[in-house]
Formats: sequence, structure tokens, C-alpha cells
Amino acid sequence: MPVIESSPNLVSRVITDDEIDQELANLLREDFHTSGEPSSYEVRAEAFLLHEEITEKEQCVVVALPGHLSTNFPASSAPPDAVVENTPLGRYACVRLRRERICVPTHVFRHLQKRFLILYMFDDAMFLDIVPNTDELQEEVWIHEMSSQSKAHPSYEELESIFGPVDLESSALPIIVLTNRTVNVSEQ
Repeated sequence: MPVIESSPNLVSRVITDDEIDQELANLLREDFHTSGEPSSYEVRAEAFLLHEEITEKEQCVVVALPGHLSTNFPASSAPPDAVVENTPLGRYACVRLRRERICVPTHVFRHLQKRFLILYMFDDAMFLDIVPNTDELQEEVWIHEMSSQSKAHPSYEELESIFGPVDLESSALPIIVLTNRTVNVSEQ
């Protein structure tokens, strides 16, 4: 498939159904359609991606975004960065992806590898982003993980009282993926 975006910070391309393990894909689809919310899944890349050159221990993060179209979350040549997001469920250190429109908790990226394989499942298409794991990103992740654990910060409710309620319909808000699962595929 053609490369959609390519830069030193990212390679992004469309993925078709015949390039992923359908049994595992159907299991993930069933799970995220049942929950109806953005979800991420850690899977062994070699068990899921059928045509990628991967190392034996590489992980793939599948980010499922039911109800969302890929055109609203274009790939970007900008490197991902880390932030702390305040949510009603707590504070999370997140990696911002896709033009800072998708935030995935940093613990999903805990596997130290040279690159991150991130497969997005939108309603209209699937994309595989290959993102280098740089020293700068690892440092940002570490700093934001420490900051998110700090007790010296305003609560979500305090922020809401200062800035007003969040307009959940605003397209400018990032999607924060808080449902995260690890999928262990048994050896065939």
C-alpha cells in the first residue's frame, strides 16, 4: 500500500484487512464496539501484522476509535510528544499522536523498542504509523509520568470551576484513550 506520510518522525500508510490477522482483529472489534469508547490494545506485532518486517518481541499498539473518521485525524510529520491530561477519572501522562488529536496513556508505550507500531482502526480506514522511539520522547514521557503522579496539582473539578465545563462536542479537543488492554495471543 502507498505511504501516506513519510518523514524522519513518522511513516504512515493505509492497512487493508488482508494485512492483519482477522481472528485477532475481529476480537478487538467486538471488544471496542461493545464498549463504544476509544480503546487501545497492546498486541504482539508478529501475531497481528502479517506483512511487516518486525522483530520477534515488537509490540503493536492498536488504537480503536469507533464513531470517528480518519479524515479528522490526519498523520503529521511532527514528532509525538508527552503531556499530562486532566480527566474526570484522574491525571494521565499521555503521548499525543496524529496532530495532537489522539492521546494514549504512556504506559501503553512502556516496551522499550526502537520504534512504535501504532495501528489506528477508524470507521472508514485503518492506518499503520511507524514512529521512532527517540531519547527525547523517552525523557518527555518520564517527566510527564512523574508530574502526573504529583499531589501538587489542581483536580479536574477545580480546573472546571476556573475555566468552565468542557464542551465535549468541540472538534478541537483531543480524544483521550483511557481503555487500555494487553492482548496475549497463544502460540499456534
